[in-house]
Amino acid sequence: MYVLLDDQRNVLIDEIDYVTGEHHQLFVAPERIDAINSYRNKKARIKKFFPWYSFESDYHLVKKSKWLRNLNHRLSLHKNAI
Repeated sequence: MYVLLDDQRNVLIDEIDYVTGEHHQLFVAPERIDAINSYRNKKARIKKFFPWYSFESDYHLVKKSKWLRNLNHRLSLHKNAI
């Protein structure tokens, strides 16, 4: 499985609004996913892809496990800096 990142290292998510029933796909910073999931009326899930998808050069497919390890490392460094 892969995740899609843009040039700012934001990840593509599928945001579900339980009130309206609408789905939105948008790029957000990884920290924003937890913020969205803290609302009772919304849910954010990281959009996953298989490797045969092709995208324009502005986007990058990254292995999900590698991306999550890098994210956890970045977040732990950020917490230690505070």
